[in-house]
Amino acid sequence: MKKNAPTESLDQTDLQLMRHLQEDGRLSNAKLAQRVALSETPCWHRLRKLESEGYIQGYQAMLDRRKLGLGELAFISLNFSPHTAQAFEALEQLVAANDQVLTCHRVTGEADFVMMVVAEDLDSVRDFIDKVLRTLPNVATVRTSLSLREVKFSSKLPLPA
Repeated sequence: MKKNAPTESLDQTDLQLMRHLQEDGRLSNAKLAQRVALSETPCWHRLRKLESEGYIQGYQAMLDRRKLGLGELAFISLNFSPHTAQAFEALEQLVAANDQVLTCHRVTGEADFVMMVVAEDLDSVRDFIDKVLRTLPNVATVRTSLSLREVKFSSKLPLPA
């Protein structure tokens, strides 16, 4: 890790807590405390500190999109012309309110934004592009790539050793 890295204030116990929670977010405080060799109260206090400092932002279940009828995963790139703060704000508001959009990033390179979107089928992807994205102001181009096969999906972050 680099000097003055954001994790330098974390000790090995904090890192172990986060590793265990990334593996199983449903661990009880008692089991978690046992795994990191703490008693329950100090373990609970450490978790609350990691949460309050924003290292742990929340807990959620990992769902299988296919079993929920969301068979298509699309990577959609958007370009805006002209670039305006209002157009970008409109996109950000739309993305925040739309559960189909799993991630959205302002990027460098050929696109202005890239997003990952789930949909039931190809018609639903097309409808999202035509009826949602193309209604935004200043959208110049929309490029879509469909996932043929998911090689890896993870939300686990690498933590220092």
